[in-house]
Amino acid sequence: MNIVKNRIWLFISFLVLLQAYDVGYGQNLINNPDFEEGLSNWNPWHFPTGWTTDNSNPASGNYSLIFSFPNGAGYYDAAIRSYESLMPIELNRQYLISFWLREKDTHDTYEQETTILDLVLLIDGEICQCLPASFPTTQFEQWTYHEAIVEFDDEGHVQIEIQIHGYATSENPEFSIDNIFLGQYINNNIFIPPIQTCLTESVLEYGLAVPIYYNSQTTTAGLQLPFSWDNPFITLDSVSFINTALETWTGNYTIDNINRTLCLGYADLNGDVIQAGMDTVLARLYFSVSCTPGHTGDSVYINFSTTNPNCDDLLFADDSQPAVGFTPTVAFEDILIEDYVPGDFNNDCLINILDIVNLINYKFKGGPAPIPYRSGDVNGDCEINILDIVYLVNYKFKGGPAPVCGCAVEGEEGIYKQFAGKTSGELVSQINSDITTLTISTSVPISGLEMILKSLDGKPIEITRHPNGMEVYYNQVGQTITLGLLDLTGNISIGPEDHELLTIKGNIEVVEVLGADEEAQAVHLNIVNRNADNSNLPTDFALEQNYPNPFNPVTEISFSLPVASDVKLDVYNIMGQKVASLAEGQFEAGRHSIKWDASTSASGIYFYRIKAGEFVESRKMLLLK
Repeated sequence: MNIVKNRIWLFISFLVLLQAYDVGYGQNLINNPDFEEGLSNWNPWHFPTGWTTDNSNPASGNYSLIFSFPNGAGYYDAAIRSYESLMPIELNRQYLISFWLREKDTHDTYEQETTILDLVLLIDGEICQCLPASFPTTQFEQWTYHEAIVEFDDEGHVQIEIQIHGYATSENPEFSIDNIFLGQYINNNIFIPPIQTCLTESVLEYGLAVPIYYNSQTTTAGLQLPFSWDNPFITLDSVSFINTALETWTGNYTIDNINRTLCLGYADLNGDVIQAGMDTVLARLYFSVSCTPGHTGDSVYINFSTTNPNCDDLLFADDSQPAVGFTPTVAFEDILIEDYVPGDFNNDCLINILDIVNLINYKFKGGPAPIPYRSGDVNGDCEINILDIVYLVNYKFKGGPAPVCGCAVEGEEGIYKQFAGKTSGELVSQINSDITTLTISTSVPISGLEMILKSLDGKPIEITRHPNGMEVYYNQVGQTITLGLLDLTGNISIGPEDHELLTIKGNIEVVEVLGADEEAQAVHLNIVNRNADNSNLPTDFALEQNYPNPFNPVTEISFSLPVASDVKLDVYNIMGQKVASLAEGQFEAGRHSIKWDASTSASGIYFYRIKAGEFVESRKMLLLK
């Protein structure tokens, strides 16, 4: 016999008496006509016994066997056994054997009259090592619940025998053994799912809600739940039962934030039991989380458990009479709280115009980076760019969505997913007598633009014209210029039509561009750089080697067109399957560059192929992750 688990519970209050273990179908062995009462002298040095039984106990009906000892004080032994169980035993299944004991106040002395010293469970005549060696003293007029979970080596029917050894302190003491049960063990469980968050304004204002779920395989009418957490980073403010299984139950709870514990006990008094097979919520715990200016963005882990020395043990109760106790399996996942406020660039626990200005200064004026860095990634795409600035402007001034925690690149599982964005239009730079004009053509309104420009002569640039109502921010280091264009109020946008964007004093070429639409989603633009006299126009079609190569995960593919052409640029894997379409449509004469983000593709060799009019060419590239 393989013994899997054992427990003994001592119940001191009515609410504790309500709770039970997880069982499926089974049989009450005292109702079994093949169950007998007998005597046992398995400890021969004890006094002989003279037990009598009464199967009509008014307190429990014929579910009880009452034993009395007529010979005064002394040691006693007794046993009850079944010939065999009516329910056939199956292999590879767990079974619960349980029963209750209670000492009766026979003489109205209000004193304990018997002490159980030892208890033995035999299955098919063999001692089952599934009950503890030490046995708790029975309590005056209180039931004690005993159980063992076993797996059997043989199929068929089994014989169950319970042997009791104790001591009587008065003449004719009595005690009852009740509700001897054999049934299949079924696992109930309570669980808290994993939660990962940061200090969003919602968490700081309304708190963090932690639900306790219950997967019930046993009809449940009562419970006591000790609870604790191990980190003072959070404080338990309240427990809510609204829209939970316990909403109509009766009970109370006690919160101790000094010791970080919760004691909760509730029972059904209105017939609203939790039915077997239900998945439900028992309660929602609302924790407050504080923010300290200057936080470092550390990861804070909160561990939950049912260990609480100030409460009774974890125990649930079924709806039988008397109730049978059971202990559900506990699966409490940790909570991870990232100690930062998304959007709080300057680390003062607030999100306001200062953070927007600091974010602009970082991206376009060489200012310091946010601390922690991920606090600037408010849209959750793992980058800090114009999309985050427009997102934050929309949130503060236009009722847009709140900044988010964490990030995930396109195609990966994560808390949030980046949208791939859309390609819509082009950005053309036109040089004429040391003056560069940038013109945008787009089919969607643009709320902000981020560009990397190159000064061909390395001279400092000067912005001489820009759209009304929009601000230009830029920083130049040598030939490289980082430039941003947006409206801080979020009310001005560019397009959707051809629009002269900027006039710049200097010979400028566009290297990269990223647009943000009115919803702070990415808008990709094709780049065309040209001179007024067309002296720099390519004389031949060409497809250049991607750069960088190898790459991870973004690379740039450039091609040249001597005349305006219909262009199709695709990427294929080594099996010849198309994995990406990078360009399709009419392109002006000039040199063009298009980026491929291979975040969702596996490492390996890829081919990119261009078709421009009659020109067709392919090249190979290597993605290494």
